[in-house]
Amino acid sequence: MRKILLAIILACCVSPIWAEEPIQGIYRWTIGFDIFSMWARPNGQDWDGIIHEQHTCQGLYIADRFSNHWSFEFGYSWTDRKPKTLTTNTGDFSFGATSSALIDHTAKVRWSQTYLDLYAHIPISKYVEGMAGFGIGWVNSKFHFFHDPETPADPVVVAMNAIGRRTDAVVRANIGLQALWTERVGLRLLFSYSTFNNLRVRDIDVNYVPRNYMNNSYAVLFGIYWNFEGYG
Repeated sequence: MRKILLAIILACCVSPIWAEEPIQGIYRWTIGFDIFSMWARPNGQDWDGIIHEQHTCQGLYIADRFSNHWSFEFGYSWTDRKPKTLTTNTGDFSFGATSSALIDHTAKVRWSQTYLDLYAHIPISKYVEGMAGFGIGWVNSKFHFFHDPETPADPVVVAMNAIGRRTDAVVRANIGLQALWTERVGLRLLFSYSTFNNLRVRDIDVNYVPRNYMNNSYAVLFGIYWNFEGYG
């Protein structure tokens, strides 16, 4: 994280010697689509039982290139709902409760995020440039549980079904490259870091079940974008 932040600070605060004026800078508005793989380790044994560490994500964004070397990006992304099953037997202790029967608890967890990032663009050639940015995101956590067999009175079922959704703010840091394929269409590759350890859930009041249920996330992102507006 420190290395990423250092790269962003250097890119944003030091006046670089630009290699060549990029043609990317003549277009103000950009829209794009991203697909990426994200890794975030659940925080604790209970959460690890119902949440996968790896997720596939997609996103859409619009960017305002308000100067040749700076831009704002506003976007929305969402993850898959990859199911994971935790089996509890009679007497097993999970989510602060003791199971009364043999039950398969299948969870589908999904995160959706709205974000705003500030990017510095560092030209490498006429068509290729580096990108370094930071921003803030608002992540909404959604939990869906399915229990087999349905046992509404089971204490573990009651505890899981009580887990509430909420939205939390995270800090984002990104670094990577983008390149024009044609004059208006390009591709980008980014490495991203987010403070997913800020994510919390409602209605978990057991001391040994952490409400901060995730560790920080890392992602590799590949995207395609289209420049559709010029300064003139």
